[in-house]
Amino acid sequence: HDDAVDVDLTIRDTGVGIDSNKLQALFQPFSQADTSITRRFGGSGLGLVITKRLVELMGGNIKLHSEPGQGTEVKVSLRFAHSSQPSPSIDLEGHRVLLFEPNPLVANAISNCLTKWQGVPTVINQFGQLGEHLKQADRHYDSILLGVSANSPNLPYQVHLLKCVRRRFRGKLILVSRQNDMAESELPDSQTTELQPINTVYRPLTHRKLLKALQ
Repeated sequence: HDDAVDVDLTIRDTGVGIDSNKLQALFQPFSQADTSITRRFGGSGLGLVITKRLVELMGGNIKLHSEPGQGTEVKVSLRFAHSSQPSPSIDLEGHRVLLFEPNPLVANAISNCLTKWQGVPTVINQFGQLGEHLKQADRHYDSILLGVSANSPNLPYQVHLLKCVRRRFRGKLILVSRQNDMAESELPDSQTTELQPINTVYRPLTHRKLLKALQ
């Protein structure tokens, strides 16, 4: 459409599936299609109800299809008007970023974002790879972005990781961490001289957070 954009969002899983005669119950408050699953995993039966109401308030619709033993597909259709305001231009042309992110899916998403902004990302997923990339890091990179996995040890691991990088790199250092991983009050006193400056960005990492940290 000239004055609107249609967006379809499809979410599929390969779970236990749901019988067709129980699908409508999922859109009733405090209702579960399979109470045995509720007993095992919890749940109030409000997720799809809230989603449906939000989608309808936005002028869209939601459909659900499922086969027992095959999985479930949820499709959300929405229509958005074209914005009269141009998107702000983001230009990180030539900005060289060393990205350490253990989760390959997250690393790929951040790398694609940096590339879209004309940045030059170098991605590594293993701690053992850091040493080689930190050789003459001040020459090779403008920023280093360190992502800490949710499965990693918290404070001791992160401080060790930061110290390893700071010994070789004096430029912009950005730590991407969970909110409860590294409270500033828990950081060792040595951070003020040995590790600073550090920009800590908390997950979930949005485009706005990432851009603000890099700029």
